[in-house]
Amino acid sequence: MHSGVIALAVALNLLSAVLFYLAAPRQQWRSEALSAGVARPAAWSALAVSLLLWLTQAHVATALFAVLTLTMILFAVLPYLAAWRKLRSER
Repeated sequence: MHSGVIALAVALNLLSAVLFYLAAPRQQWRSEALSAGVARPAAWSALAVSLLLWLTQAHVATALFAVLTLTMILFAVLPYLAAWRKLRSER
């Protein structure tokens, strides 16, 4: 396994989750959501490339597990980080 490829796969997975989050109408990072027509295809593309990179480094089941688990964790954490950021800025 090459750690650089895995780091790139994780970074693309992070980018994908952030783009999906920022395209959501109720996201809390920006005053208005990103254009879904631009952000969602870019997010899907980043997620697909992340999966492809994982597939070059691990078996199919391992790659799918890694991508799906990281995506679920990010989807759970990003709203909490946004709320925490909003609370800190109100102080």
